[in-house]
Amino acid sequence: MDDRGAPARRRPAGIGLATAAVLVHAAHRRASALLPLTASVAAAVLLVHTGDGMVRDNPLAHRQVCDGSTTPHVCVNATHPDLLPEAVRVLSGVTGRLKGVQNVPVRFEDLPRRPREDEAELPMLTPLG
Repeated sequence: MDDRGAPARRRPAGIGLATAAVLVHAAHRRASALLPLTASVAAAVLLVHTGDGMVRDNPLAHRQVCDGSTTPHVCVNATHPDLLPEAVRVLSGVTGRLKGVQNVPVRFEDLPRRPREDEAELPMLTPLG
């Protein structure tokens, strides 16, 4: 509440209603005043009905960039392909030891889902910040 006892959150809504009332009153006097009123109503309808559709997932977040030169393959999320050479370098000691071993994963993967039976999940590779 503000110093007059009125709720502070209702002030912007009250200003909007007062502005709409002024525009409606002006519309009776001039037909040209309907243009701003129509535009504001159309904008309000668009803003109210967009909801969750305004935010979309990055399509690269569900894809991988892989290096097939190692066994198993090393794959990172396509949103950070610059991390692939470093991930291959860091995992080279592990991948080198796995040559000739049976039942190894086909690839080390970095996707926001559970790995399949023939995959192994990499730890979080997303850079912080």
